[in-house]
Amino acid sequence: MTTAQSLIKTKELPLPEKVYLHLFDDEKVASQYLTENEMRIKKRWSAIYSYMLDNPYLSTSDIVTFILTGGVGAFEPVSKSQAYRDIEIIQNYLGNIKNATKVWVRHIVYNACVETIQAAQKKKDFKAIVMAADKLGKYFKLDKEDVDPLDWEKIIPPSFEPTDDVTVLGIKKTENIEQRRRELRAKFKGSSDDNILEAEVLDDE
Repeated sequence: MTTAQSLIKTKELPLPEKVYLHLFDDEKVASQYLTENEMRIKKRWSAIYSYMLDNPYLSTSDIVTFILTGGVGAFEPVSKSQAYRDIEIIQNYLGNIKNATKVWVRHIVYNACVETIQAAQKKKDFKAIVMAADKLGKYFKLDKEDVDPLDWEKIIPPSFEPTDDVTVLGIKKTENIEQRRRELRAKFKGSSDDNILEAEVLDDE
């Protein structure tokens, strides 16, 4: 695809997709595809994304405050409603940062427990060591039995055997089936439209 074709294709995209496509391009490259206003949006979104990624524990209100202040001079401030729209767009296109928050909290908890144990060991504070080790053990669920992995070789799939015996389904077998078939054929063979009765439709009261 030529550069001219790429430019045409980029112009046809919705604004969020258009900016996201060049969000991590340098300004020289991105400016070939984005307008001056879109470049400002790109600059703002890049700063917001980096801020959210570096600080996954922050609340939405904290991020809004960051945006309203222009990212401490990183970009031009916008309205509060636009700030919320920016956050929603960034989360949709770059993944929900809440997933990173859980990983970050785990990292903080683990490091805090380890540092507490190390500090307690230097002071020979055995009570603190036991408490921190207990927290760490519960965090990694060491107080619970390990779940045995499934032995797939012991799982035997059901074996089905074709049969024409309806009794295996709990259905009573009809005796003299051929005679019953002849009776039904004789019963319905002579049916005509004259014998068909229209059902009366009753209105609900």
